[in-house]
Amino acid sequence: MELPPRHAISRARLFLDLADECPMEQRDRCEAFMEAAIVFCRAALHRVQAQYERRPGWKDWWIGLLNDPDVKFIREHRDWIVKEAPAKFNYVLRAGQLVPFAADTYYYEHHTIRATTTLRRCVDATERHIRDADTKFG
Repeated sequence: MELPPRHAISRARLFLDLADECPMEQRDRCEAFMEAAIVFCRAALHRVQAQYERRPGWKDWWIGLLNDPDVKFIREHRDWIVKEAPAKFNYVLRAGQLVPFAADTYYYEHHTIRATTTLRRCVDATERHIRDADTKFG
């Protein structure tokens, strides 16, 4: 079942879609959309925490959640964006190639994996955890 359009995860996906559509001339816009996706993804976790943290079993579930590397990635990057500075992206130049989309030049894990692909994986993991929380505590 798809989440409502105003859900933080839906917003994160929207911003990733917008980042993927940015032409090379709109790199700043692409970066802003990726940052927004990170912030909304983390907001989804904040919201589920606020909703369920008083339920029995929550604390152990939450501690387990924090061990997920995708959740850890989102938490660290969101904290950096909100508290320190603009997001830290790796950037690859593709000499001799026409690169139509700005997202093709950003990466986290490896230069062959778009940053938006990494972020989509993190959003997917967060959504799975939110659905799990809704099932267990809702």
